[in-house]
Amino acid sequence: MKFFLEKEVRRVWEDSRNLIYRNELRWIYNLSPSGEYVKNKSGSYKGAPNFPKSSDYTVFFRGGNLDSSERERTECVNGINMLPQYYWLKGSFIATKLKSLPFL
Repeated sequence: MKFFLEKEVRRVWEDSRNLIYRNELRWIYNLSPSGEYVKNKSGSYKGAPNFPKSSDYTVFFRGGNLDSSERERTECVNGINMLPQYYWLKGSFIATKLKSLPFL
């Protein structure tokens, strides 16, 4: 567990802090195959901050709310309005750990 905290959790913490302190945090819009901005059901443009993602990290950030409209983007970091962000663990990581535990 100590290795996991020192390697995976520290890495995502430091990388996200660096994005903020270096003013490199950006809002990345989702684009259609034709290069146009994609809208969600609420009419807002889909996108997310460039915080660590599950494709590159075991621990990652993910916005959370039932509604992803502009008015629900209540967190503001470096002038970027976003949904509240939460730490997540990859499901595959948890499944691997559970498989290693002995069951009754």
